[in-house]
Amino acid sequence: MHTEVFNATLMKWYEGMLDLKIDMTTLDLLQCVIVVSPDRPNIKGRDTLEQSYAQYIECLRAYCKVAYPESHLMFHRLLSKLTEVRTIGTAFGRSISSECESIIREHPLVSEIWNHD
Repeated sequence: MHTEVFNATLMKWYEGMLDLKIDMTTLDLLQCVIVVSPDRPNIKGRDTLEQSYAQYIECLRAYCKVAYPESHLMFHRLLSKLTEVRTIGTAFGRSISSECESIIREHPLVSEIWNHD
């Protein structure tokens, strides 16, 4: 379903995450930041998400200071990983869209969910 380029990009991201040697709490906080990111299209309650996003970002920043005192750049490295996640997500969305176009067209319910605004 995915191209070799997409898979290589994804593997590079995984390897970069492994190189950071983060703990589970950091991973959990990072996942929260990703999930509540208010910059996706068709989001309802954007103000609430923005508040939650800001709180999780601040939690991640504070936790990085405590958990990784020897690495003053850990928080910034994690933020750069968020940018990579967005890029991978966009590429995945394009891939799914093009691969599943016929399914989306043929099934009205799938089409309604996929194109929901």
